[in-house]
Amino acid sequence: MEQKLINDFEIMIQSIQSVSAHQFAGTMLLFVVEGTITVSMDGEEYFLQESDILIINRNTIYSIIGDSSNVVVSLAITNHFFKMQYEAYYHYVFECFSKKIDTGREEVLAQLRRLLAKMVIAHLQKGEDSSISVQSDLYQVLLMMIRFFKKSIPYQEQIELEDERITRILNHIEHHYGEPLSLTHMANQEFLSPSYFSRYFKQFVGINFSKYLTNVRLKHSKEDLIHSSDSLFQIASRNGFSTAKQFALAFKTAYEQTPASYRKKHKSMVPLEESMAKQNTGKSSILDSPEVLVKLTKYCDKEMNQTLLGNDFTNEKLLISPMEQTKTALIHEKHIVFIGELKDILNENIKKQILMANDSMKINYIGIRNLISGSTILPEINTDEAISTISIYANADLALRTIKDSGFSIFLRINVNEILYFEDYFSKLRAFLNHAVQVFGKEFVQKWHVLFYAPKETKLDPALLEELYDTLQRTLKNKMPHIQLGVFLPFDEDTESIEKSHMWLLNKAITIDFISFDANRNSDINFEDTSDKNFMKAQNYHMNKTKRLKHFLKKNKIEKPLFLDIWNTLTGDSRYSNGTFFRAALIFNTVLELSQEVQGLGFWINNEIHERVHNSQDLVSDGLELFHYFDGKRPVYYAMFFKERLYGTVLSEGENHLLTQNEDGYQIALFHERNFNPRYSVDDLFLREHSKELQVKIENLEPGEYQVTRFKFDRKNGALYDNLRKINSKYGINQEVMKYIISTTTPDVEINDELIDGKWSFYAYMDINSIHFIELKKIEPDY
Repeated sequence: MEQKLINDFEIMIQSIQSVSAHQFAGTMLLFVVEGTITVSMDGEEYFLQESDILIINRNTIYSIIGDSSNVVVSLAITNHFFKMQYEAYYHYVFECFSKKIDTGREEVLAQLRRLLAKMVIAHLQKGEDSSISVQSDLYQVLLMMIRFFKKSIPYQEQIELEDERITRILNHIEHHYGEPLSLTHMANQEFLSPSYFSRYFKQFVGINFSKYLTNVRLKHSKEDLIHSSDSLFQIASRNGFSTAKQFALAFKTAYEQTPASYRKKHKSMVPLEESMAKQNTGKSSILDSPEVLVKLTKYCDKEMNQTLLGNDFTNEKLLISPMEQTKTALIHEKHIVFIGELKDILNENIKKQILMANDSMKINYIGIRNLISGSTILPEINTDEAISTISIYANADLALRTIKDSGFSIFLRINVNEILYFEDYFSKLRAFLNHAVQVFGKEFVQKWHVLFYAPKETKLDPALLEELYDTLQRTLKNKMPHIQLGVFLPFDEDTESIEKSHMWLLNKAITIDFISFDANRNSDINFEDTSDKNFMKAQNYHMNKTKRLKHFLKKNKIEKPLFLDIWNTLTGDSRYSNGTFFRAALIFNTVLELSQEVQGLGFWINNEIHERVHNSQDLVSDGLELFHYFDGKRPVYYAMFFKERLYGTVLSEGENHLLTQNEDGYQIALFHERNFNPRYSVDDLFLREHSKELQVKIENLEPGEYQVTRFKFDRKNGALYDNLRKINSKYGINQEVMKYIISTTTPDVEINDELIDGKWSFYAYMDINSIHFIELKKIEPDY
């Protein structure tokens, strides 16, 4: 008698109109390319439309009803084959129905569709490498199923044993259904009593042995009815029925029609259960029309994201229960953007960058240096005019007008060396202030912040420093009592002390309005030492220093606002990492923490100004720049964009998330902050292994419909260098190409609607130091 062999797996594309109760000894994926099907299993119905995917687990009884024009891809994988590839196969089932998939799994589904479409196309082409191509894609499908859709089974040791036994029994039936099988024969084969075997079989399969065997035989007989012209007696005999009459009665009982009627009606149809056992029959249900192939190729356009494959990154779960948290107000620190000299704001490119930054992160102060000693204030010019038309403040007035009209204030940094080496410094400063008040008014000038800056390593006598400070304090306060005067405090967090040259500051607390300090995370790291322990020093560096500084000030009975105007996160030596070290989450989380402790943070506007300040092309990275050349945005730009976008009340916060509630709905910030040696950032394998999949569940949300906007900011979505490396040339690139790169280098954003019943869950696939920012905007009902 002819035996129909079963492959380890089979990929098919077909039209399905009806599949009666059926069970497959393996795992099956259904992917609807066109039309609709309804799958019934486990007491539920699953309605699949175009692009939907459903996984049917092993030994599950299912049935299918489809419309007249559907096109369905099916991938059937036997238990035996799956277990050979994945030892823990029987410990899990797989849950995937695309209509009910958690938000955040869209890319996974897109890649599954891509792989299934590729497998079908390669199978249809029957090229010399088709078999290898199909198997390669199959293994990627298995990896994605294991990676994203497996679900543990309770009592897995017991079920593993029983599943292996029942699978062996079902496989034997599938191979030998045409033979005179009996319950007693099968029981003896498994070394069980017939009565126990009968109970065991029904417990795990759901129907008794005799009915299951009849269903298998009927399933295969339908294939013969459609694809052969054999008589009913021949078909009955081939499929294990003793007579044609017995076959006809069983068939009518199962399908409510005679075998002859079924043959006439379904002669041209290709049922799903034929997806296994096609190799030896020479019959095919493949649909290979050009229209179908076109539909498949559209799923192949999406580039494969290799990080989705395998177990390179870790799984974490995050449960957020806002009602368990104490609600706190969200704090927004002030921002200083240093531009160099005052007149630099007249540079059109710098002005444009300042306005761009203000739109994203809100600027409060424009930081300037060398006001008197620089080139902003013009030299005196002798003229024969009775009334001079040339003002030494011409540039300064234009710059101040720009700053005032834009709603900014001044943060003036005065270095003691500038005072000492510039003749008549205080008289010139006094004259400038008088002019500024006369032209722009007291209200504008009295909001300025002036910083008296003596470097940590200064060799000047402390008495001289104190004298210079006192003179500056009188110069400012006599003219403008409300102008803010601060001092730079060079604090050492390890010794919790300040330099002896600056101890005099502790006696001037009553005259000091604010305190400035610096915090460069790189200064405490030995980048030649690659051990993780070395880089753990960088963890919480800014908060530790800030809190220790506050403790030091409190001991000395000083309580003043703090401004962190020079600071940096971990960067390393860029000669080794070459722009590969993405650090957005480091910046974002640092700012979140510092906003509770400091009043202001400082930033630089661009490299050109920074280099000029240092009088060197070998730039020391002691500050955070917002832009690259050509207006390219550095990670700090978008990190601050997300930080300032947050508003409302903080409902929950933790080491990797922040949840706020506001008048529009909710905001969720997720960040995967990690300190590591920046040199490792050139290693893609290292980066993948330290990325993670975060499953987020949020409880106690207000039920309703929401418009959901998601931003993803990582080294591939928003980071300039990743795109720059792809098209770079050793001869450089022109400005037009650079502008194109910058215009396309933005965080990924998508928007959709969600109906939330109070609980909401989603997945986020997070690269190292990436930020995911999600906004839930409540849709009010239209009465």
